[in-house]
Amino acid sequence: MYQTSQPSLDPDTRALIDDLARCALPAGGFDHRAHVRVAWGLIRQDLSDAALDRLRRLIQRFADHAGADGLYHETITAFFFHRIREHALALPADHTWADFIAAHPDLLDAHGATLRRAYSDARLASPIAKRTFLLPDRAMAS
Repeated sequence: MYQTSQPSLDPDTRALIDDLARCALPAGGFDHRAHVRVAWGLIRQDLSDAALDRLRRLIQRFADHAGADGLYHETITAFFFHRIREHALALPADHTWADFIAAHPDLLDAHGATLRRAYSDARLASPIAKRTFLLPDRAMAS
């Protein structure tokens, strides 16, 4: 099992995670950038797949609260989580959110190049991709 990478977070990331957990964000206030930041923050606290489980629960609970329970997409969530973790591990242990995004701005493109290099539209649109993680169906360079 992985050790925690850094137990303390910057106040803005901590507040975002806490607000998400309390469903205190406005419905439109949890965009892709916020998803990425929450995932990054959870990974900073715990590199294990327990962080992915927590991310799933937070997103699904918020979606249910906002009346958007059918929008959760497991393949997209898990894909970005693993990419974020991979990139976070490649940076110095004391990197910040700003450092992370400066090094990997492509992760902020919700449905752009990173996702489309890995997945076809048909695979992402499949009902099973929404419910369970599917491996990419396209070759993808790191």
